[in-house]
Amino acid sequence: MNIRGVLVRLHRYAGLSIAAFLIIAGLTGSTIAFNVELDTALNPELFTTSTRGPALSASALVARVEHQLPAATVTLVPLHLDPGRAAELRVAPRSGDLDFDEVFADPVSGKVLGTREYGAAIFSRANIIPLIYIFHYSLK
Repeated sequence: MNIRGVLVRLHRYAGLSIAAFLIIAGLTGSTIAFNVELDTALNPELFTTSTRGPALSASALVARVEHQLPAATVTLVPLHLDPGRAAELRVAPRSGDLDFDEVFADPVSGKVLGTREYGAAIFSRANIIPLIYIFHYSLK
């Protein structure tokens, strides 16, 4: 085989490899452009609430969540809450380990709706969008 044949094959396979990378980056990027909407559609039990009324203050919400989850301490609480949408709180373990780092709570009652570990390599409905998000940003 001559040098031209080698270069043609090299060009072909380099182009196919780059194309595969760009397709994966494009598909995951277009998915995470709508990550909030997709996550809400896939997990309505975590993101939506049916209770109406004034939302608890941030400190009252934190107190109620920590009372329900004594092994966790809240590290991040949203200050703006949309009506009908659950509050997404970040938590850390008080001591030992937790199998979650994100808590979803009703902002009116303070009831914990669910938990998940953000970006855990678990192929479940609750974890698929965070997993795609982290995978996309790991493609550097």
